[in-house]
Amino acid sequence: MLKRVDPPTRSAFLRALLKSPTNDEYAVADKIGHFYGIDLMRGIAAITVLIWHYQHFYMTEGVKFVDGAPAIDRTIQPLYWLLYPIYENGFWAVNAFWVISGFVFAHVYAGRETTAASFAGARFARLYPLHLITLITIAVIQEISFGLVHRYQIVGANDPISFVLQLLFVSGWGFEHGGNFNGPIWSVSVEIAIYAGFFFVARRVLSLGLLIPAVIAGICGILINNESPVWNFPLCGFFFFMGVSLYYWLLKFHRNVWMIAIPSVVSAAIFLYLVGSGQAAHMRFYDVQCFLFAPIVLLIGWLELFGPFRRLILPVKWIGDATYSTYLWHFPIQVLILTIFAYFGLSHSVFNNPATLIVWVIGMVLLAHLSFVKIERPLQAFVKAKFREVTSGEPRPDAARSKLSVKL
Repeated sequence: MLKRVDPPTRSAFLRALLKSPTNDEYAVADKIGHFYGIDLMRGIAAITVLIWHYQHFYMTEGVKFVDGAPAIDRTIQPLYWLLYPIYENGFWAVNAFWVISGFVFAHVYAGRETTAASFAGARFARLYPLHLITLITIAVIQEISFGLVHRYQIVGANDPISFVLQLLFVSGWGFEHGGNFNGPIWSVSVEIAIYAGFFFVARRVLSLGLLIPAVIAGICGILINNESPVWNFPLCGFFFFMGVSLYYWLLKFHRNVWMIAIPSVVSAAIFLYLVGSGQAAHMRFYDVQCFLFAPIVLLIGWLELFGPFRRLILPVKWIGDATYSTYLWHFPIQVLILTIFAYFGLSHSVFNNPATLIVWVIGMVLLAHLSFVKIERPLQAFVKAKFREVTSGEPRPDAARSKLSVKL
């Protein structure tokens, strides 16, 4: 039973931040098992991307990209008055994915014994099969588009080298020379590199309390703010290890409502002040985002400790399950739709109708759910089974947490 307690003293608070979670604290999160609310957040972030990428439907021949987005008048998009934060800043969802991944990875791997083979096998099974299927699908559609209307849709650098980069899952590593094939996969390719780095510290990442994830996030923050263009790896690392830090905070202070509520309210207030005062418009987007993501992830994680909240989330958990399919399938579907419109010379004004937007979002989420059930989940199970055959007898990532020393 959770109970309200007084805020800790300053010295007790600082000592607590440098202590590894106890077995009892780990047990609270282990009892939860799957954080359905956090997963639902990921699904909502994927829907945000669907709305952000709705602008692709206005791309006709000659439209160029400026700062990673089509140079179009976004105010003509349906329900702009309501959805303008997403239409203008929907790319924020990518960084939200990274925060959530850090939280989830800390939950699954922090303080546990696991091997490189089991870690890599789980990541491969989770990510690669659907990536390969959607990559081949969009490559075929783009070639059909080029054959029918003599141009590619949305992205134009669909050459053999770009295909190989996507095939090797390194399309966001700086080797590419423009948007190509299944464009959104760039963020996953960057995250894979951070996964690899996380593996080497996973077992002891919380052994010194908040220190290790906070230091890593801090270093990444310095790198991306050092008067240089955004570099994807430290950008991802900053948000990923912020998620790890939030998971630690939840473990350590989940019984103290003050230590959950106060930092959440302060962070949210800072975000609202930056936006309301206009200062956010002159700041780097990632320096503003962190004040929004932190309280949301922390509060949703904390609410999962309560049965009524989990029962409320369970009926819509499928939206979170379909996140990866939503993210990977929407781009090929858009390319297919634009190819049809270009070939038959159809007017793009139909996309101004709010009903079209609603059908797009609902249709893609339902299609993604079908993909998860019929393609993604069965392939994950198949690949995991094959990896277990090869690595039988190795420790599983769901093995009991080891008792860690504070020495690294």
